[in-house]
Amino acid sequence: MLDAQPPVEDAVLGAVAERCAGPLPAQLVDLWRTTFGGRLHYDLRGDLDGQNVTLSFVELFHPGSDGYHDLWGWIDHECALAEEHWPDWSGRLVHLPIGGFEYLERFYVDTETGPDHGAVECWRQGLPPGWQLRTGDRVGRVADDLRALFGQLMLERDPWALDDDAIEMGVDIRDAVDTLADGTDPHARTA
Repeated sequence: MLDAQPPVEDAVLGAVAERCAGPLPAQLVDLWRTTFGGRLHYDLRGDLDGQNVTLSFVELFHPGSDGYHDLWGWIDHECALAEEHWPDWSGRLVHLPIGGFEYLERFYVDTETGPDHGAVECWRQGLPPGWQLRTGDRVGRVADDLRALFGQLMLERDPWALDDDAIEMGVDIRDAVDTLADGTDPHARTA
């Protein structure tokens, strides 16, 4: 995790929970009590509408993030869409946005009590009309829970074998590890 944020405060955790259809999944609470957001620099693949695709899970949303929206912005965005499309909406999110890549791909955790509680879904924006490739948004369940999702993170290419100018996943992690290894702080070196 790069730019890891401090652990979530109880008041903020409660405020997020109030916006959800059910209790926050325990694994999400555990993650946020470790780090309340940051950047990921790994590859991830998943099935969206029957197609195995590369997914952009590059940020764990958090308040004040530098992304397209921060966590509160994404929650407000999802609530506004629900109000617009479902007149009888309860006012509480079944799918809480937790991360993704700007406005193009978002990962959600199911907060509704039931068998899917804690499952992770991914939504990807479709291509604009007129493209020869498949258009339309795609969605799919990518993991049964956050632990399974993080277990799927990988590096398709060795970041130490890439050119310095390569735009590949893992390069930022490689550079952070190299910086720690080259430092004089013995605690940083063992990290």
